Amino acid sequence: MKILLVQPNIDTCYEYASTLGVRNLFLLCKDSHDAEFYDASTDSYNHAIKKILKKEYDIIGISAQFTNAIPYCIDYAKEIKKHYPSTIIIGGGNHATMAPEDLLNNNFDYVVRGEGELTFLELLNALDNKKDCAQVNGIAFLQNGQIRQTPPREIIQDLDSLPVIHPDSFDDVRINNFAGIKYLNIETSRGCPYNCSFCTTSLMWGHQYRYKSAERVLLEFKLAKEHHVNFIWLVDDDTALNEERLREMCSLLIKENAQVPWATTINCISIKQPSTYKLMRESGCIKINICLESANERILREYRKPFKLRDVINCYNQLHENNILVHNHGIIGLPGEKCVETLRTYYYLMRNSDMWHVTILEPRPGNDYWDNWDGKHNISEYMKFGKANIILNYRKFFYYSIYRFFCVIYFFNPFRIYKALFLKPAVIRYNYWIQYFVAYKILQANFRRVIKTKFRALRINSSKMSGQ
Repeated sequence: MKILLVQPNIDTCYEYASTLGVRNLFLLCKDSHDAEFYDASTDSYNHAIKKILKKEYDIIGISAQFTNAIPYCIDYAKEIKKHYPSTIIIGGGNHATMAPEDLLNNNFDYVVRGEGELTFLELLNALDNKKDCAQVNGIAFLQNGQIRQTPPREIIQDLDSLPVIHPDSFDDVRINNFAGIKYLNIETSRGCPYNCSFCTTSLMWGHQYRYKSAERVLLEFKLAKEHHVNFIWLVDDDTALNEERLREMCSLLIKENAQVPWATTINCISIKQPSTYKLMRESGCIKINICLESANERILREYRKPFKLRDVINCYNQLHENNILVHNHGIIGLPGEKCVETLRTYYYLMRNSDMWHVTILEPRPGNDYWDNWDGKHNISEYMKFGKANIILNYRKFFYYSIYRFFCVIYFFNPFRIYKALFLKPAVIRYNYWIQYFVAYKILQANFRRVIKTKFRALRINSSKMSGQ
């Protein structure tokens, strides 16, 4: 079968990087099928759809990971079906798993739910051999106008069985040019035992924490170093959940001289031994994301975070002592959040972080806030995600204003400007620069939104005047 796998333009205020899920699917099926991979993350919609429609495929798989990518996914599917009605369109990823109706009611034939590697291969086999797809676990499809979901698939226990992400498996020239360095995303673990109110990770991957062996991680680092990769981002939700495995991984990288600058995310209470931070730094770790979320104990409890503020400060201190950059994240806009609580979070981030960014609480499919959001399943509303435009709190003007105010403050900080433009080495400079890209995209997106709103109002007033 001829297969095309697509990473869509997610139209969000983050760096451009394909999700590992769709890349894993390509590596798994390319040997047994005529498979192609297209990363449209940096391409406009018009450019992307022209490329997708250049030839006919039996199956097109589209990553529907991010909510703000869904309008693009649906528009792709509409055009594909218009030109090639017999092409089977499959969606997968976080949003597809939590809200399959958004895709299945808009020209998608199947949705792969949850962890997709084994499910996708089995679905391809069933379609190729004209078998009953209803026997494939872990999918959703329309049957007599109703959405049918087959039983969930068991999670993959042996992550070492997944394809090795070889640095030259994909044409990432555009991404590398964007970054100014050659960088690579890999995963070393899946799953999270926690249940934060705003997150859907545990629903997607399960509460069971699984991880690749230290030897497997070493292999991918060695390949990265051989191919002159400058930076590796470990996409794990918490690389330190198994501290002994992390220590073993770092020790192997040091022993085998396989250090490549890397960064990841950890929970501030995951590391119990101070010497682990030293091992991380010696193995090449240059930055750690600590997700503070809020500097208010009350809100941390609302978010069901497993730590206290003193735990965050202790982690900060350990990272700074070992010369590891601290990148922090905050969330504002919880219904009932007080203005002083929002300002306290910003103060905390600025005082205790080398770099930071803030998002406004979003009602992602599957989280605590989704069911009560008026915009769910309204595809046009999804374009607001990732741009700080969805406010669940009644203090809309305050959150719009305070968010953009601090975005401007971050953007014009002379010390960060220097670091983003001139700091050496390039890999450190990139980690500062990407935060400027985020701030720029937020300001740009919201400026355009204001202009469009003003022009729309002028056209409406003009029409009314003409009617009179």
